[in-house]
Amino acid sequence: MSSIAQTLTNGIQEISAILPLLGTEQCEEQVGLALNNGFLYVAITPVSLFGSLGIVKAGFNTLLASIAISKYRILGAKVLDYMGFHPKGEVSQSIAIDSHQRGRFLAESQLEKLIQDEHIDDIDVL
Repeated sequence: MSSIAQTLTNGIQEISAILPLLGTEQCEEQVGLALNNGFLYVAITPVSLFGSLGIVKAGFNTLLASIAISKYRILGAKVLDYMGFHPKGEVSQSIAIDSHQRGRFLAESQLEKLIQDEHIDDIDVL
């Protein structure tokens, strides 16, 4: 009988070790959606320990992606892309490198698409 209880306890411990990783990912995405969906997404996130970790992870990704050292030809967004980290959320993805066109930021591709969709031929007119 004790082996059944021990097996159940071990299974619960394994699940409880995985749940923080899932919670952190979700909180990181909520922080990335803050500018689109409102301040409440960020304000409620640090209520839990996992939310605090999600904020730190999103902040670290944003900080690293924003670093540019031209002397050494280091672009933080490229470094993140090469390592396989991709910012979560709609707004924070704009600082990432576009996966379809290497060497361009996603924000540049989105702006070009917006100009084409709105049929703007001469930018000086704006």
